[in-house]
Amino acid sequence: ARPYRPAAPDEPFNLLVFGGSQGARYFSEAVPPAIDQLTLNQRARLRIVQQCREEDLAEVRNAYAAAGVTAELQTFFKDLPERMANAHLVIGRAGASSIAELTVLGRPAVLVPLPHAVDNDQLRNATRIADAG
Repeated sequence: ARPYRPAAPDEPFNLLVFGGSQGARYFSEAVPPAIDQLTLNQRARLRIVQQCREEDLAEVRNAYAAAGVTAELQTFFKDLPERMANAHLVIGRAGASSIAELTVLGRPAVLVPLPHAVDNDQLRNATRIADAG
């Protein structure tokens, strides 16, 4: 894995957003309005790669276009590990596989546990990672 290198102030900032193999409607609803709150300069630097459900693609694409953000949206990424390796920040669920890949790659992440996961395993996963730093 390539070592993590933060984006320089004059370089693009690569954000990866994904919600597991099925995508996550939550991210399609929450991330675009949050991105819209960034400054114009911050949005201009941002390069978003986001997994969306098919039914959310047009709305998310329109939201990012209105915000002036460069975004690549797909329902599934066959090369997700490579996309993770290219990211400066990952937003995703706290499943065991995702956490394992992020840990191996050494990428910073905002993990949002699936609220109805069996036995709250994703909350426990995220808590352990947060506690470990």
